[in-house]
Amino acid sequence: MLHLSAATTSALRERAAASHVTLATLLSGAWAMLLSHYSGQSDVTFGTTVNVRPDELERPDSMVGMFVNTLPMRVQLPEDQNLREWLEDIQASLTESRAFEYC
Repeated sequence: MLHLSAATTSALRERAAASHVTLATLLSGAWAMLLSHYSGQSDVTFGTTVNVRPDELERPDSMVGMFVNTLPMRVQLPEDQNLREWLEDIQASLTESRAFEYC
């Protein structure tokens, strides 16, 4: 397992904040770039894990079981878009997918 130092984690958080995106978005973008590099494709798809435990669930601490789901995330790596705009597009896609996290 890879462990990031506090300094590296802080630098990633600062970069995400400077781009006005979440750390999850920044890491999703990095993963998409890595997949693109090794696959040779500019259009990649990977799974994102989400929590599907409903907020309105009564006494969730008394329930046993997995309340997670994996949703597909499609990312296109255009040649002419700047990094900040591209990350904002990824964040918008992640936000839109939340409507389907229960599926």
